[in-house]
Amino acid sequence: MSFVLFIFKPGVTVLKLKSPPVNSLSLELLTELVISLEKLEHDKTFQGILLTSDCPGVFSAGLDLTELCGKNPAHYAEFWKAMQEMWLRLYLSNLVLIAAINDQVLSTVLSVMAQWMAIPDHTRQLTKNMMQKPTADHLLKQRDTDIQYIVSVISRDSIQKSLKTYLEKLK
Repeated sequence: MSFVLFIFKPGVTVLKLKSPPVNSLSLELLTELVISLEKLEHDKTFQGILLTSDCPGVFSAGLDLTELCGKNPAHYAEFWKAMQEMWLRLYLSNLVLIAAINDQVLSTVLSVMAQWMAIPDHTRQLTKNMMQKPTADHLLKQRDTDIQYIVSVISRDSIQKSLKTYLEKLK
């Protein structure tokens, strides 16, 4: 099963999250999304990405809590590193990147995207880089510390107990 669908429009890739029922960000989904974004960054036929959902009425429920419950610290570290990587890929992308809940707004989003793509690539990328690089650099410098902190918090018995209770209630 593919977690990310590609639909190509002229100059734009529409990436649809496809992990029913609510597009929870699992390790598999994060990994596939990062790989897809990396490939698109290197494909010069695209200037923009529209990130949306294949699940009606929902974009994403957020982190897949089952990835953070009942596993070992190495798994939590791998998961959090994948989360960081996804965030960095989205945040630092040189492409025009817009997220939309569903395809009902597709025509509006594509017209907004066209306005952004009308700005010369170099100018848009340079401006975005100047604004966002300090924040990304901070994460990159603190990446291992951030992972260690998250793993230490998630691994606590009290947190694991709370997550298990919450996940049971969701069933």
